[in-house]
Amino acid sequence: MSIIFNRSELFRFERLVTKAGLTKNNPNQKVQFLSGPQGLTLLFMNGDFSMSFDIASTPLDAPFSLKWDDVKELAAKPEGEVRFDLIPDKAVAAWTIKGVPQQKPLDRYEINAVEPNLPTECQDIHHGYFDALANAARCADCDNHKYALGGAALAGDAAQIVATNGRIMLVQDGFKFPWEDLIICPIPKLFGSKELRELGKEPKIGSIPDHVYIESGPMKLWLKQIDGRFPNYRNIIPETETFTEITIDPKDAKFVIDRIENLPGSDKKPGVFFGVELCSDAKRGIFVRSYDETNATATELRLGRSTFLGYDVECAMDRHFLKAALQFGCLEIFLKEDEPLVGRRDGATFVWMPLSGEEPEFDRSNVLACDSVSDTPATISNTRVASSVTTAPDVIDVEAVGTGSVMDTAFATTMPAAENTASAKPKAERSRQAKTVPSKPGTTAAMLEKAILVSEGMRALLREQNALIRDLRAHKAAARKREQKLKATVAELKNFQTV
Repeated sequence: MSIIFNRSELFRFERLVTKAGLTKNNPNQKVQFLSGPQGLTLLFMNGDFSMSFDIASTPLDAPFSLKWDDVKELAAKPEGEVRFDLIPDKAVAAWTIKGVPQQKPLDRYEINAVEPNLPTECQDIHHGYFDALANAARCADCDNHKYALGGAALAGDAAQIVATNGRIMLVQDGFKFPWEDLIICPIPKLFGSKELRELGKEPKIGSIPDHVYIESGPMKLWLKQIDGRFPNYRNIIPETETFTEITIDPKDAKFVIDRIENLPGSDKKPGVFFGVELCSDAKRGIFVRSYDETNATATELRLGRSTFLGYDVECAMDRHFLKAALQFGCLEIFLKEDEPLVGRRDGATFVWMPLSGEEPEFDRSNVLACDSVSDTPATISNTRVASSVTTAPDVIDVEAVGTGSVMDTAFATTMPAAENTASAKPKAERSRQAKTVPSKPGTTAAMLEKAILVSEGMRALLREQNALIRDLRAHKAAARKREQKLKATVAELKNFQTV
């Protein structure tokens, strides 16, 4: 008995299995050769994943299995056809290379698995689902076996894909599923690969007990659901009405992504400072800064195209998290000291924890700066006390997941205190009040004093504008809550009347 098929199809199957990492923990696994709708179905299974692949071939009368290493070797050169002649305990593979016949006997085994069941209902999806799962894989913690953080949470009721490792979290919207519950499944590296896209046909998704099912062209994939607790992610994202909002220009985002790994301290201390501050030209600028502790100097990136709304602020954070936010396209970033950072774009929210500590002391006259617009040096005028940056706490209290509670103190959004006392006035203003002799009109000093006055006047107007915006937002939120409470009360009264 013989079976003939194209080696290029065997190569496609081998690439998909390898990309998915199915052989990582057990390289001695076997491939099942089963009768399929097109003649032959290849099946590979391990504890968490199962994959089948349909291949056009001559009919297969007796199923068998081969070692994975033998299949991989045959798929190495995907030209021409391969023929298996089945003899007792052997499968003799025959093929040609540039017209020269090749032949190799392989150990043949009885099948030890069958294709899993198919779902009764599937939903058509698009390849954006695979990209979203690939993004989620960057935020999951596959080594966490105590909590269900090693995969993606597929929330059917909210149409979201969520992943977190305890320090970062990515929530992606607009992904509907044919179920209402929250299902957690592993995320193989296969998602986002060109091999999966090259399968062509629009994919489908469904579920069977304990498994998520994905179909794309000739490939079928079963992902074993992960048992365990997943954080109450809906309550983790803080309200950002009192945060400073920074809108990163796409060119500035690329500027930071290309350079942030080259800032000092990237090897052992990945912390950087990111925020808004007053520059020496009396304008406010957005910066990313890190330090060389050996030379007590700072290196910073100035984002000249980006804009902000809110107070001056700076936050210490892991540079890799800021880079990930920009790579995910979350160019609207919300900052507040000692609060989780939030990045947003259409259809996604990225949350990450800051590092603790303040900026170290450094020589402000010797800052190595690069501006995103002109690549020219930029200097800054304010000073800060020396301190250190420590490690980040978890963004999620995973111990409280079972009760659905959240770290309330970590996400408190309190309004800043009003500056209504003399001691709260800016230092420059207090120093001007102490002067008795004004600078001579027309001199550089006089013009500088005038520029400072104008700048501080603009700052006062900005503070008043931001306070008004916060008040309006708070009023709107309170009105929304009152409306919801009124609707609930009316509904209860109607139910009472019915009874």
